[in-house]
Amino acid sequence: FQGGIQMLGKVMKYDIKYLNKLILPYYLILFGLGAIVRVLGMIGKHNSIVKITSSLVSGIFYIAIAMVLVYTLVILLKRFYDNTYKDEGYLTHTLPVKRGYFLDSKAIVSIIYVVLGMASMVGSWMLGKYSPEGIDFIKGLLNEVEKGLGYEGWKIIAYLIVIILVTFYSYLFMIMAGMSIGQSFQDKRVLWSVVFSVVLYYISQIVSTVFMLVFSFGVMDMNSLLKADTNPTGYVNYSIAIGLGLSLVFTVVYYVIARWNLKRKLNLI
Repeated sequence: FQGGIQMLGKVMKYDIKYLNKLILPYYLILFGLGAIVRVLGMIGKHNSIVKITSSLVSGIFYIAIAMVLVYTLVILLKRFYDNTYKDEGYLTHTLPVKRGYFLDSKAIVSIIYVVLGMASMVGSWMLGKYSPEGIDFIKGLLNEVEKGLGYEGWKIIAYLIVIILVTFYSYLFMIMAGMSIGQSFQDKRVLWSVVFSVVLYYISQIVSTVFMLVFSFGVMDMNSLLKADTNPTGYVNYSIAIGLGLSLVFTVVYYVIARWNLKRKLNLI
């Protein structure tokens, strides 16, 4: 067991070295954009041309913030694919390491970059756009949500973070599972990987939709709630909880599929 942990640690070390080269520069660029936005915003108060430029750079800045976790997801998947199924896989699978560890390493290491990514989103926004007015606007928005759902502000933020994390890992393992199935074919393995990733996505959506319909009109009797014109807070709370629960179940299923296929005979490109 101790030897297995050591080997997993070595795999994680190599993954971190690889990912640092591609992911950390993105986070640094994000902070650089934040600094530029701040400076342009200060100068733009006295110059209309700079103000227009500031608006354009701010748009790029917001897009970059929105794409942080998407970029992180893509790089993690690229690392998994290159390290496991492409030419690098010939060397990878000669190592005295259980194949499942290659998946486990990506899953564990990804936590570091998800946390850093979310911190860079908040930190760069604070650097580029922080203002008392902005904070007041966010507080007001949270207050409105609190009135509607009965949640305190910190609970709303906590729920959002949980939803983001569950969604991220659901997509990560779903595509990894799709890759692992597609790679079992003799030819057009990249195409089959994409196809099975899409198939898994639609299966999860269909199952979730059916489950939510049964819950809404069966368990909660949504028709009665609508006719009675009652506060839907309870329904919304249960819906969020069930949605998260289903996502967690699918995430575990995807992980099991990917790990099981990874331990079978591999078709390397």
